[in-house]
Amino acid sequence: MKYTGFILLYFLFVSCSEQEEKDVFIPAQFEIDSTSITFNYSLTDVIQYSDGYLCCVDSHNKDSLSLVYLDRNYEFDSIQSSLLNKDLKFPISEIWTSNGNLFVLNFRLEILTFQNKKWLVTEEFQFDPDRKHTYFSSEKHFPIYEDEDYVVRSCCSGEFGGAVFFTNKKTKKVYSCEATCLASIEKIKDVYYLASSLPHGYGRSSIITIDDPSKLFEIKEENQLNDCSWYDIYSEDWDDLSINHPKGFDSGYKDIIDTIDLLILGMLTYENHPYFIYSNFDESYIGYIDDNKLKTIDTIYKKPMWYGAVRDIKHNQNLFAIRNRIMKGMLIIKDNRIKIIEFKNSN
Repeated sequence: MKYTGFILLYFLFVSCSEQEEKDVFIPAQFEIDSTSITFNYSLTDVIQYSDGYLCCVDSHNKDSLSLVYLDRNYEFDSIQSSLLNKDLKFPISEIWTSNGNLFVLNFRLEILTFQNKKWLVTEEFQFDPDRKHTYFSSEKHFPIYEDEDYVVRSCCSGEFGGAVFFTNKKTKKVYSCEATCLASIEKIKDVYYLASSLPHGYGRSSIITIDDPSKLFEIKEENQLNDCSWYDIYSEDWDDLSINHPKGFDSGYKDIIDTIDLLILGMLTYENHPYFIYSNFDESYIGYIDDNKLKTIDTIYKKPMWYGAVRDIKHNQNLFAIRNRIMKGMLIIKDNRIKIIEFKNSN
């Protein structure tokens, strides 16, 4: 009987040891490839469209184009680009897709959709000076993420703040928290991971997790719904520099990382684990969360890569626009393969 007890203890110890070994996280390895193409435009955004890539560009170029189409081989398609720019009377600030349709928001705050090879105005936002913060309603119009329970929107006003808004599909209630500026959102094992990055000053990045969006602050006032920094309440007295916050404004989420001198381009999920692409001001890396810090797996490029604006994450989960003063281009992810395309001006 004595020996039986020792044997049971031995197998229990071995079993626990084996389980601990199984639970040890081994980070994935990623294949990195890069190329460069001639691109004589100033990129503002890029999305997947019609088996290729549609780039929104600053229209102050020699061709006066607002949209530039690249085929699957990253070659400039002059015919498609010409067609997409036809009848566009004002510069474009946002591009996105929904249910297979292409939409743009122009500088006149008109939303246009591309139907039957023509642009049609589907909605127009009016700026009302008597209503606070209505100018953000256009940016929050299009969903950047959606699952079976929530439609997610976001807005960013740079150093003045940013927010993410979860709308419950059944109850239509809206829940929100700070996110300046949301770069990626992924749902992994029923937990939402949100990565935000602000390319201002020394740069700031944060990663939070949300188990249940209904535990976030519930937005009930219209001014809050249209305010990109609703959680900061300023005094109407110009001499009072204090900032107040509504009760419960920071509930429902968990801070994982909040750091300066680092900018997150985006996040990807591989084998049910989140990985992050981030930069200092010299190079770019891929890494993962380890003890509330980003641990680098590999250097992926010898230039910094970040974006710093709200984008159509919903339909471009594996495509990231790169836009900063040092580098412009895009990064494409497929499984554990990362492709970096740098846009270079021939001038």
